Amino acid sequence: TKIGKFSISCLKQIDFEDESLTMLDELLKSFKDMIDMENKINKLSNNLNDEKNIKKYTELQEQFKLLGGYSYKKEYEVMIHKFGFNEEDKYKKINEFSGGEKTKIAFMKLLLSKPDVLLLDEPTNHLDIEAIEWLEDYLKNYKKAVVIVSHDRMFLDNIVSIIYDIDYGRTYKYVGNYSKFELLKEEKYNKEL
Repeated sequence: TKIGKFSISCLKQIDFEDESLTMLDELLKSFKDMIDMENKINKLSNNLNDEKNIKKYTELQEQFKLLGGYSYKKEYEVMIHKFGFNEEDKYKKINEFSGGEKTKIAFMKLLLSKPDVLLLDEPTNHLDIEAIEWLEDYLKNYKKAVVIVSHDRMFLDNIVSIIYDIDYGRTYKYVGNYSKFELLKEEKYNKEL
């Protein structure tokens, strides 16, 4: 969802617009603007015979670099591998994957879109240990906001640094991981008795 320039994304029930697309084509939708910019740069590189084109080429290249244009391919390649897919899977059509695999593909696409607020509901479902460990590192380094709903205490301990607890209509902020939150909440409760 976009609100002005601000974007919020969550993993919803799997609903691919066109299941005849390959996994790679579906993931590349997250980079549409970057790919369009890359195509413009390539087109301009063939026509650098005037100052106007050179200036536009230089500006686009700088913008492309700042947006991560030179690393986006590596980003989705790493993600494909970490989520348990192989090289051949990239070229399989979405309709050839199982329900769990489709969930992983939708999750990868969500992460690649890098919204301003990432809403995750039970993100470790359908993931093996290697994918969960990779996701923990990814989320710890995510530069924007992440809101997580999860019953996976180990996952929460490994990635969260702030917990907002809504208790009887009031919201309380706790700094620390999930285990620290439990201790602090118990201390607060005991003080109120």
